Amino acid sequence: MPETATITGHSLKNAEAILNTHYLGRTTKLAASAVAKLERAATATGIDGEQKLENNQTVPDATRDK
Repeated sequence: MPETATITGHSLKNAEAILNTHYLGRTTKLAASAVAKLERAATATGIDGEQKLENNQTVPDATRDK
């Protein structure tokens, strides 16, 4: 956000207000969309970070051992 405000010439407070008012309006529709995306992501991965395949087998998270 600070970079955007610097480019546009707005103060950080005004830039945040513009985004909140025009683009990030907190509505029940937006909240429902966020929850649906979260649930889809949770369904696609196991609690331990393993990806689930169609046959319920899992693929280990490659970054876990690093």
